Amino acid sequence: MSQHPILSCSFDALAQTLAGSGRAKAIWSLLRNGQDPFQAPLGKKLTRALNQNLTAFDERVTTRHQSPCGTLKLGIALQDKLEVETVLIPMNGRTTVCISSQVGCARGCTFCSTGQMNLIRNLKAHEILFQVYAARRCIQESQDLPPFRNIVFMGMGEPLNNFEEVKKAITQMVHPLTFAIGAKRITLSTVGPSPSLIQKLKTLPTRIAWSIHAAEDTKRQRLVPTTKHSIAALTDAFADVLHRKKEGLFIELTLIDNVNDRDEDAHHLVTCLKRLPGESRVNLIPVNPTPGNSFAPPTPERIQSFRAILHEAGYFCSVRPSRGDEEAAACGQLITLRTQEGVLAQ
Repeated sequence: MSQHPILSCSFDALAQTLAGSGRAKAIWSLLRNGQDPFQAPLGKKLTRALNQNLTAFDERVTTRHQSPCGTLKLGIALQDKLEVETVLIPMNGRTTVCISSQVGCARGCTFCSTGQMNLIRNLKAHEILFQVYAARRCIQESQDLPPFRNIVFMGMGEPLNNFEEVKKAITQMVHPLTFAIGAKRITLSTVGPSPSLIQKLKTLPTRIAWSIHAAEDTKRQRLVPTTKHSIAALTDAFADVLHRKKEGLFIELTLIDNVNDRDEDAHHLVTCLKRLPGESRVNLIPVNPTPGNSFAPPTPERIQSFRAILHEAGYFCSVRPSRGDEEAAACGQLITLRTQEGVLAQ
């Protein structure tokens, strides 16, 4: 009899496998709260059915690094000994979980450590979901972390380059009898690899964020060297998705001193935003230091000047404070290169 990873089973599939929806509810109640059903006192029949049909977690949390601000970075080892990183960010009385969708990334953003790893492989849906389970377990066991609230696909990898597995994972996240996470509490962040991939976002119930980084083609090509499509073409694709979903777009822009932080760069962004329906909200992210480049964040004065131009144009604009940079857990700093090199050399 073939066995399946427990997190890969939908509620209906689990109910069929365990011969009862009540049994499936009991198992998912444990998983949803970060508890291991294989270690729980479930009764002989249910325990036997569980062990005969399903496998326990192949993934495990191997490292935990916590920054003074409370941000917690988890290193998660996969079955093939590769690793990904997941970050728990406590802020304003709640915890946001930043999850990965790939080991490495093919997009090659020049300011991002993950992009310098290149793509090693996609994650399976159950490997994405294990990060949610592990985060909830950490929160349950912690005395310091506030309650779980949001999920952001802003960790390692480009979610649209692993769309089918990401979609499966999101379906499991939002199902009312599995993880039961509200769809609007999940944000998928993408650089927008192509108009055709952006169009796939129409089928997801989540919120969307565009990691644009520069709204002028030459500068964006420098920052995201795998870009093959113009800002105009990508903007049109996002506009079409937003019309269908009837919602606005989150815009993320990593600000780099003397690269994309000029007033003219802000005006280019305003021009782009005017082509989008709904209410666009902008999040400026002063670049975090990463090995292998000399990028630095702009001065506070430059950041405020950039922000003021967006405000004057009528757009909400916030500046994201760096969280977890002391433990390389901040935006653009996730990398497990040493481990990957060791495994791939074997």
